[in-house]
Formats: sequence, C-alpha cells, structure tokens
Amino acid sequence: MRLILLLPLAGLLMGQHPPEIDALYRARKFAEAARRLESHLAARPGDVNGGLLLGLCYQQSGELEKAEARFRAVAAARPRNGAAHFHLGRALYLRSKLREAEAEARKSGELGEPVARVRNLLGLILAARGDPAAALPHYALAMEADPRFGEAHFNAGVSLFRLGRFAEAAARLDEAIRLQGGDEAKAYRGRVAAALREARPGGTAAPGVRFTDVAAEAGIRFRVDHRPTPERRLPETMPGGVAAFDYDNDGRMDLLFTNPNGPHALYRNLGGWRFADATAAAGLGANPGTMGVAVGDFDGDGWSDVFLAGLHRNTLYRNTGGRFVDVTKEAGLAHHGWATGAAWLDYDSDGRLDLFIVNYVRWDPAQEPYCGDPTAGFRVYCHPRHYRGLANTLYRNLGPDLGVSGGGDRFADVSEASGIAAHVGKGMSAAVADYDLDGMPDIFVANDAAPNFLFRNAGSGRFQEVALQAGVALPDDGKPVSGMGTDFRDFNNDGLPDLAVTALNGETFPLFRGLGKGLFADVTWQSRSGAATFRRAGWGVALADFNNDGLKDLFSANGHVTDNVEAFSHETYRQVNSLLVQQPDGSFRDEPGAFAGPARAHRGSAVADFDQDGRLDIAVSALGEPAELWRNVSDAAGSWLRVETVPRGAVVRVAGQVNSTGTAVGYASSADAGAHFGLGARRDAADIEIVWPGGAAERHHQVPLRQAVTFQRSR
Repeated sequence: MRLILLLPLAGLLMGQHPPEIDALYRARKFAEAARRLESHLAARPGDVNGGLLLGLCYQQSGELEKAEARFRAVAAARPRNGAAHFHLGRALYLRSKLREAEAEARKSGELGEPVARVRNLLGLILAARGDPAAALPHYALAMEADPRFGEAHFNAGVSLFRLGRFAEAAARLDEAIRLQGGDEAKAYRGRVAAALREARPGGTAAPGVRFTDVAAEAGIRFRVDHRPTPERRLPETMPGGVAAFDYDNDGRMDLLFTNPNGPHALYRNLGGWRFADATAAAGLGANPGTMGVAVGDFDGDGWSDVFLAGLHRNTLYRNTGGRFVDVTKEAGLAHHGWATGAAWLDYDSDGRLDLFIVNYVRWDPAQEPYCGDPTAGFRVYCHPRHYRGLANTLYRNLGPDLGVSGGGDRFADVSEASGIAAHVGKGMSAAVADYDLDGMPDIFVANDAAPNFLFRNAGSGRFQEVALQAGVALPDDGKPVSGMGTDFRDFNNDGLPDLAVTALNGETFPLFRGLGKGLFADVTWQSRSGAATFRRAGWGVALADFNNDGLKDLFSANGHVTDNVEAFSHETYRQVNSLLVQQPDGSFRDEPGAFAGPARAHRGSAVADFDQDGRLDIAVSALGEPAELWRNVSDAAGSWLRVETVPRGAVVRVAGQVNSTGTAVGYASSADAGAHFGLGARRDAADIEIVWPGGAAERHHQVPLRQAVTFQRSR
C-alpha cells in the first residue's frame, strides 16, 4: 500500500509564486495549480519552493514520472536542499525505485529534514521491499519524534497487520484515526477487526514438506527455447506451459512441455521414475509461438486430447489412441490473437467439454515500443499498459461431425452470444469452479495489470462479469496486480471455492476467500501469505495438499519477468520455487527448505502423483534452463484418496473437504490428475459425494483409502 497524503504546504508558501496557487493546491485542484506553476516557473526558474510544489502537483495527479523529473531537477540545482532530496526520495518510492529512494531519504535526513517524516519514508521503503518487521523501528522513531504524526501510526498499523500482530495493529490504527481520520485508515481498521474476530488458536503444525528434483535421472532433458533478444520482445518472457495427463491410458501420469521455438516434449511415464521421450512417436511436432496447454477429452472417447494456445496460432490435437492428429481446422477453431492458455469445461451441462481460451494483448513485433532507460543503457520488457488488451474466446462443443476425418466434434464460437466478448482484458490464466453453488461452472480470469474477470454462469448460454461486485477484481488496496497464474478451489474446507493468484515482486500473491452468496474477501495478509510472497514473482500456482494433512497448501513457480532486472533494482531474476504450508489455524507458513535446487526463471507447472505413492509431485518449466520434476519425499505424509470422474469437471466432497476434477490450473498449464484428498491419520474408509455439471449428485459409501478410484456418470 502506498498512501499519498496531501502534504502540508509549510515551507512551500515562502516561494515567489502567487498565493492563489497555494489555494488551488489546498483545494486539490492539482492540474490547474500545475498549469499556473509551469507558467510562473518559466518566468522565475529560480523559485525552488515553487518547483517543489509543482512536483507535488504532478505527484498528486498521478504523473509520477514528471514528479520525479521535477524533484530531481530541483535537487540537482540545490544539492544542499533537504526538502528536495526528501520529495525526490518519496517520488522514487512511489515508482518502486527503492534503492535510489532509500539513498535520497537518508541524504535528506543528513541535510536536516524532520526526523519523523524521514523515518516514516524509510519505513515505507523497507515495507515495499517485503520486510514489514524491519520497517517497524523506523515508524517507532517517527512516532517518537512527532507523536501526532498520524501517517506513521497508520503505516505502523499496516506493517503490524501484515505480520499477523492484529491487536497491536488495531491500537496503531485507532491512534491514526484519532489524529487524522481518513477513510483508508478506517477501512484498514475494519480488516484488522475481522482478523481479530476470526483468529483461532493454532494447534500442532504438520511435519515439513520436502521435494527432490529427479528430472535428470528420470530422463527429462527439456528446456524452454525462448530465444531472448536485445529488443526484449514481450513473448520471449511468457512461454512455458506444462501438462500432466495419462495420454496412453496405461494408468501413469505423463508429461508434456510446450515450446515456442521448436518441438514440444512429450514424456511417457514408464514407472519407477523413468520417462521416455515419446514426442515424435505420438505425432507432436512444432507449433511456433506456443505458450500454454489445456488437456481434456473433448470428444468423449476416453483419450485425453490437447489444445495448444499460442501467439501465431492455436492448435487442437485429437488423441486417437496414443497418437495425436491436428484437427484444428476440421473442429472449426479460429485464431483470435495472442492466447496464453485455456480451460476445458462443460458450461452448458450437455455432457460435452467446451473450450474457453485466454487471450492476452495485441502484439506486433514491428511496433514493439522501447521501454527502459536509454541513458543508462538498459532495455526491459514493456509493461502491459503499452499494449491494447483482447477479449477472451468461448467455443461451444456441438458434438460429433462425421465430416471430421476419423470422427470428432465441431465447435462454434459463442463469445459474442455468451457475453464473454464484451469484456476486454489482458488475460494470463483461467480457472473454473462453481463458486455460487448453482450447479453451473463459472470462470475466473487473472488479468495482467488490469482488474480480473469473474464470469458467472447465468445459464441459457450466458455469462455475467461480476468480479468487482464479488470482490475479486482487485485486492483490498484497489490496485490491479500483474496476475499470472490462478487456482480456484476450497482451501479452508468450508465448502466454498477460494481463489489464489500469483503476481510479481512487490504485489503479493492475492488470496481471496469465498464467503458465500457470491462474495469473496481478500485474506492475503490476514492469512500471512502476503509477507511470504511479497518479494517473489510467481507464475504457476496450485492449491493442493502436499503433506496429506487435510489442508491445502500453496505452491508457486517463481521467476522475474525481466532478465536484466538485477542491473537496476534490488530484485532477482532467477528465483527458487516456494511452498506455503497451511497451518491448523488457517494461516500459511513459508517452507523455505521445500525445494533444494537452483534458482531459475520458472514459468508453468503441473501437480500430479507421478509414482502413485499418494504424495503429490510437481513438474516445472524454466526459461532456457532444465525443466524440473520434483518428487515429494516428505516424511510422515498422511492417508489419502484420489477420485477421478468421467467426464471431468465434477465437484467431489470427501470427509469435509471439497475438490474438483477440472484440468485448468496455474499459468499456461493443465493437470488431468483427478481430485486429491489428504486425510491425515484416518485409516478406515470415507464416503464420497460427486456433483456433476448441471447439479445432479450421487453418493458412494465407505470407499477404502490409499487408492485412486474412478466414477463414471450414468447417462
């Protein structure tokens, strides 16, 4: 949270500018005040305080780049002016240039700026680096220097909340409200009150979770060929989809890695942690520009088919019995721009899987903008704001068409008729769940630096976009994050689907808890996942129970977007994957030792039980470096049950837990691995309830544990 206050004019009123400009600033007419100051400074360029006030006008208007330039010019002209360095430091902080911001803040303190506001700014900078604990001493010094400095009380309250010290946070926020009021402080106090009400005593934490990378010895040699260029073309940093599915129906989970600049890699699981490259034998070649993958049996013949989403084209491969045939044209699928991923779902409950395609932005290599700092000599991948977004695409499965070679289904583009096409975003991933429990699957789309979408299935082939009303369009601070991957399932075992979203450094990975009645609450900081993810950039994500204690944990595949980020910031490009283990009180604990492996630019991921031992394993792709296959070697893992359904997309309830058999999860990836349930110390049997698309339910009693069971819907 970066609170921009209406800074007082003390010290600025002694400038040479007309007093009515000060009045415009106080009246929050920043644009008009800026215009007047620009004219004034053209005639009196030496008015230092007028220059600082112009920078504040720009800052309050949201023109942060212009504010930084103005403050930088004043500081250069008057290097001993502490106020100039302070305001430059604050502007740099607001632009996430944290290393420079800290230097300017400290310099302003050395030049005599008031201790309270210098320490408050240093606290904000440390909090923005993901270290709220280190920020607290600075806020304490600010409050000691000026006990009536409300902003320091507010910021201390925010950091205490993020650390889970809810009672202390409440006290600081109460004092901030008493001193300065403000809707933002009151709203934050409300979140703290909710956290205090819901806090539960802990209990015994589950044993640690550990993985070991067995990719090399298993025979997996794949690397994503992303071909980075000096021009930093945006698609270079985006590929890396992974799919886990049983393509040959031998009962073992196989792996598919997508590749944008060369052949994909399909690995057949031979058992015993041995995999064989089956790409050529299965008929999978190269599809230039491929980003993501979605698996699903669209024609209902019992063999999992593959859809590849890409920049230049989308491709639908029909599985004809362990060999794939390109049926894109025959199936009636067209290309609507840059697609990053897709989700199979039966949105109209007719028993056939339909296809939702996630589209990103309009991109033309001939018109790639320059982003970076030409003076400093570095170029970066451009922010999404430099590109126009795209609407997503929905195809309805019409069923068999004898005109398709070898049989198959045809699809009709219903994007317009369904209401999907009316909403333009910058989609990165999609996940499916029946969040309002009406028997019809709904779709969540994580957008990149834009509000997310939640498409509620209204029946009769129509969807309503309700993300803002439901509370998942934006985190509680009202700022869109760089949504990358997403998973849509119940993590707290209350029967309501929840949402996890990965994002970039400094944004946290938002976690939205389902409240029922179509509403969600942002519990990112309340669950303690915010502090653990603030310094990370996540792509692939999964809510899954990796220690089988009955509580879903949070996995993320991590890596920064920009490969040269370390040259100009404190952030790192290559990052280690992370696991947050859910605790009995509903909070999440970072498990830093879960992955003993090198840091890489990870992207897609897929979770499945590759050795059928009841412990979930993870496959992860990385840009330009070896793919990873993480074997779950956790000790004392609990009992388990895996439920598979034909068709997929059913909601399954076991022992107070809810999961689904859908295949869309994470970033650009897919996992056709059934619904996994960790059952802790339970050793007997469990009842299973299955709710099929459309709402029909069936129950199966006393099913033995420690096995995978399959149920087929009766027609």
